[in-house]
Amino acid sequence: MNTLRASWRLFLFLATLTWYGFPLWIRAAIGTIDWDHHQTIRQKFAKSALRKLGIELTVEGSPYKDGACVYASNHRSWLDPFLQLATLWAFPVAKAEVGKLPIVAQGARATGILFVDRGSKNSRKDVVEQMVSALRKGFSILIYPEGTTSTQPATIAFKRGAFTVAQDAECPIVPLAVRYTDPSYHWGDGESLWKNFVQIAGSKSTQVTLYIGKPRLVLSAIEEMKNTREEIDNWILHPH
Repeated sequence: MNTLRASWRLFLFLATLTWYGFPLWIRAAIGTIDWDHHQTIRQKFAKSALRKLGIELTVEGSPYKDGACVYASNHRSWLDPFLQLATLWAFPVAKAEVGKLPIVAQGARATGILFVDRGSKNSRKDVVEQMVSALRKGFSILIYPEGTTSTQPATIAFKRGAFTVAQDAECPIVPLAVRYTDPSYHWGDGESLWKNFVQIAGSKSTQVTLYIGKPRLVLSAIEEMKNTREEIDNWILHPH
């Protein structure tokens, strides 16, 4: 039953992606991208996709509204970006593997998603330059400092890059924390994407909470990385 439900929801998800994404692909191919318009459409898609997938999202806190910021979040599942992009406007940084997926990759690029190959020094340097450029143009960034999903109770070690970028661009860091009511939904090493999709989308409903913290200017990248990780761990281990 779970596989059947998940398969039907996958069909609805892909149909929703095509409905919202195809016009954006066309606009991006024939003219200058209007990022505000594209992010508006992306947010509508994300909200609709969550409904199609049976996701019940609770949001605590409010998105940053005083300019550009760097949202730094823990990472639990493939679902995380959809939860966050249904709630806030930002250019996410995703792993290079996502940029190779058919259909998804084209829509992702058309809405400002940045792809990084963490094993390539040139790729990391290029995406850092793109992040700084976006922030200085007034666009926020969404990044997962852990670099991958994890099934650990707390976060795994953070990478410093996002905090250095925020410091260089003189933009605040805003901590985010994603907490699934059922920890078994976390996607870890050795588990296929399809298996995790079936586990989440095959359930009648999935309850998730997204916490949005207060903005903080970065005076020291190392210190802020430590503070942000502690704050996120506190949220996910000791929910309010």
